[in-house]
Amino acid sequence: MKIKAEILKKFIRKASLNGLNKTLALEFNENGLKCIAKDIANISITKAIMKKELFTDYNAIGTLYIRDSETFMKYLNTFEDEVRLTSVDEYALELKDSKRKIVVLMGSDIVCDTLYDKDFPTIELASKFCTGREDLDRVYKDLGLSTDKSVLIKREADKVIFVVGDKRESDQFETIIDVEIGRA
Repeated sequence: MKIKAEILKKFIRKASLNGLNKTLALEFNENGLKCIAKDIANISITKAIMKKELFTDYNAIGTLYIRDSETFMKYLNTFEDEVRLTSVDEYALELKDSKRKIVVLMGSDIVCDTLYDKDFPTIELASKFCTGREDLDRVYKDLGLSTDKSVLIKREADKVIFVVGDKRESDQFETIIDVEIGRA
């Protein structure tokens, strides 16, 4: 398979939430590339799909497990244009162009802790709201500071409160956002 390294890197970045999800299952099927992953705190799920037409050469080779998405993106940065992906054996992937070759040791479904192999959930919303990225970035930073990786999202009138941690077991962080609540 061949694809521009930058396109694949953008896909990995989005699917991994910019490296937050370290392990990814990349499913190369007859339609293209698909990845569904959950973050390690179990609060978000990403679903990323790339059509096979974005590849200059494509084969449905099955599922490959990336052990460290951040490192994989760094490897892709070392390629100037197109990169050829070849499955070397069950646990290795070759990244290659005319000037360099990297053989990446892949993981398996056993060691990849953020895999999500169920159907993408359909969630019935009781209410909906819009917020900016800055507010959610603050919540993710709180997750990095807390030893308890749980997040409680609660609504109180016209406020949405993200609570990271449990004050009985760890430090607790709250991010309060004033929002206009609408019905789903």
